[in-house]
Amino acid sequence: MAADILHGDPELRAQKEATTDHGQWASVGRAVLFDDYSAIRLMNQISYPDGFQLRARLRAGDGDVIVCRPRPPSGFDEYYSARLRLGDPVWLHPDSGADLCTAAWNDSRTSAALVEAARSGAYLHPYHACEAAWQLAERLSRAAHRSVPVLGPPPRLCRLANDKSWFLGAAAELLGAEAIPRLRVTRRLAEFPAAVQEISRRSSKLAVRIPDSAGGLGMRFFATDALRRLNRQALADWAADVYRELDLRNDSPVLVTGWEETIAAPSIEVRIPPGKAAAPICGRVIDQVFTDADRSQFGGGVAGSLPHEIVRRLRRHASTIAVLLQGLGYVGRLSLDFIVTGRSFADADVRVVDCNARWSGGSVLGAMLDRLFPHHGQLPYAFGFLRHPELRTVPFHVLIERLEDRLWNPSTGRGDLLVHNVGHLASSGRVDIVVLAGDAGTARCRLEDLARAVADGAAALLHR
Repeated sequence: MAADILHGDPELRAQKEATTDHGQWASVGRAVLFDDYSAIRLMNQISYPDGFQLRARLRAGDGDVIVCRPRPPSGFDEYYSARLRLGDPVWLHPDSGADLCTAAWNDSRTSAALVEAARSGAYLHPYHACEAAWQLAERLSRAAHRSVPVLGPPPRLCRLANDKSWFLGAAAELLGAEAIPRLRVTRRLAEFPAAVQEISRRSSKLAVRIPDSAGGLGMRFFATDALRRLNRQALADWAADVYRELDLRNDSPVLVTGWEETIAAPSIEVRIPPGKAAAPICGRVIDQVFTDADRSQFGGGVAGSLPHEIVRRLRRHASTIAVLLQGLGYVGRLSLDFIVTGRSFADADVRVVDCNARWSGGSVLGAMLDRLFPHHGQLPYAFGFLRHPELRTVPFHVLIERLEDRLWNPSTGRGDLLVHNVGHLASSGRVDIVVLAGDAGTARCRLEDLARAVADGAAALLHR
C-alpha cells in the first residue's frame, strides 16, 4: 500500500528520497528544540497559544538549544534543571511577531547562535515537522555548510498524516471500513447537505470537523433529530451558516462524522525509528479525559487504566498504521486517537479517529516521565491541570514552594506530583500537572481531588 501511495504522489516520493539522510540525526550532536504551533489551523483561537512553547523544555537535555518566544518564569530552570535533573539547556528568544521558525531566522542573534550550533553538529527537533521547520533546516544547512537533519517526517507526509480526511481514508483501506467511524468527506459546500442527510439517517448525533485542526478546534456537534426535519432549502441555509461560523470557503473540505457514544477514548504513543530495519514502537496507552459533554475538548488523561484485551487491539491497529507511515518515510513521534464504543469493554468496538502526526500533550509528558523513571516501565499516572484566576498572581517559584509537600523529589523518591507546563500560569491561572500513584484509579482520584480543591478556591494553596 505504501508503494502504491508513493507511486501516485510524486512530491511525497521525492521528499522521502531526499530526506533519507535525515534519519542520521541521532549521531549528529545536540538538539535544537522548538514548539511551533502556527501550522495547526485555528490555534489562534486559543488564549495565548505561545504558552505551549515552554513544553519544549520537557524534551531538552544538557547543552540542547530551546528556541522559544516566551521567557521562562522565575524558578523554572531551578525546577527542571536542578530539582528534576533534566539537564541544562540553552535558551534563545527571537524577537519577532512571525511564526517561530521564521522568527528564529529573522532575529539576527538567534539565527547566528543556531548557525554556530549547526557548524558544531546539531539537528532540529520540532514539535511539528511542518514546512517552516524544514525551511529553517535548509537555511541553517546552507549558512553552516553542513547538513542539519530534522527529527520528523517530510513536510508533505506531515501535512497528509495530520489531515483527517486523508488519514481516515488510508486507515479504512488498511484496516477495513469498520475500523473508522461512519464518515463522509465533502470538498464543496454544495456537497455538504447531502452528506449531513446521509449520516443523520443512521446516527443520533453528528460532528462537523475541519480536517487540519487539533484539540477539538474547528469541531461542531448537532443532534440529528432536528436536522432530519429540515426541508431542502432550510438544510441548505443551515449548511451555509455552519460554513460561515467555521470561517470556511465554499471549496473547503469538511468531515461529517457519526458521533457514537463511547466508553473510552484512548490515545497510543508511537515512535517510528529511521530505516526499514527498526520496527515502530507503540508506547503508553492513555485513556483521554475531556472537559465538555461532547468529549471533544482535551483535558488530560490516565495511563494504565484500560483492559488488556482493549490495549492489545489498539496496539495491533497502531502497529499496522505505523508500518504504513514508516513505509512512506515517517520518522519520529506521533499519537493515534481511538474511540471504544459499546455497552461494555467485553463487547466493544475499537475505531481510530485521528492521527496526531507530531508531538502531543500526552507524548511530551510521556517523554519526560521516561527520562525521570527509566526503569519503571509503564508507570500509572493521571495528568490534567489546576486552574484558578487567582493563580495568575502567584509566581511560579512561589507555586513550587506551596506545592512542596507533594512534589516528587528524585533525591528522596517521595512525592506524587510533577509540574509539566506553566506557560499559561500568568495568562489564565493554569498549571499542568501529573499525579503519580501505584495504580491508575488512585492517580485519577488524587488528580480530581486536587483540581476540584483549586477550582473551589484552594485557600491553602493560594494564600498560604
